[in-house]
Amino acid sequence: MSVISFFIAILIFKFEVSRLIAPTKPKLLHLILYITYLAVASISLISGLLIIVSSPIVSILFLLITIAFLNFAFLWKPEKQIIRPKETKKNLLVAFLVAFLVTGKVLVVAFLIAGKKFLKVLKKWSEQKKLRKNRSRDINVILASIDGMEGYEFEGFLKSVFERLGYSVIHTPLSGDQGADLILSGNKGRIAVQAKRYSSKVSNKAVQEVVASKALYKCTEGLVVTNNYFTNSAIELAEANGIGLIDREKLKKMIIKSYS
Repeated sequence: MSVISFFIAILIFKFEVSRLIAPTKPKLLHLILYITYLAVASISLISGLLIIVSSPIVSILFLLITIAFLNFAFLWKPEKQIIRPKETKKNLLVAFLVAFLVTGKVLVVAFLIAGKKFLKVLKKWSEQKKLRKNRSRDINVILASIDGMEGYEFEGFLKSVFERLGYSVIHTPLSGDQGADLILSGNKGRIAVQAKRYSSKVSNKAVQEVVASKALYKCTEGLVVTNNYFTNSAIELAEANGIGLIDREKLKKMIIKSYS
């Protein structure tokens, strides 16, 4: 549609110029100027069309440059301007009038194109906002569900989350897990995971358990995941032993990432 509008704008300009100011008996100079008009208009049109999709404002400048140049070129009648200075003023007035009319048409096209793009951006932003709102609401429902899970259910839930994130996951037996509930295998090696579905903060005991399980399961990394938060002593111990901690906020982000 924008391409058709661009074509129409140039054709209207040609019609208005020829109707208002073209001489009845064109001389060689007028023919040269007319050919120049077609050449410049064609170049402007092609250049404008090449970039109108990505930058409609820049493409419109090509047309405006054509208008500015050709108004004066088309109106230049040397035999009259030498004899009658008033003819020059008249021609300039008509030139500005034609430029104003065509520029108005072009600006309407520009606003239509820009408005269409703006509406698309606005619609996309609205959809993304709605998606974020729904996702936030859904994650809160998921967290509430996690808070009501048993420990082994939480481990199974984490298994599915890590699998969606691309890990190969082994769920250790319910009894005798030796400090690791899940064993992850990925590009960075094996990771021992201790899952803690607690109603209070997780102490450093969970960190000690996963530290011990690393050697037993031949893992290169250790991780403690909880639906709650960690005590300061647990955080200090984890930092000292290179153990990763995922609290409620990080768990929320991890779940969202697994579904994206």
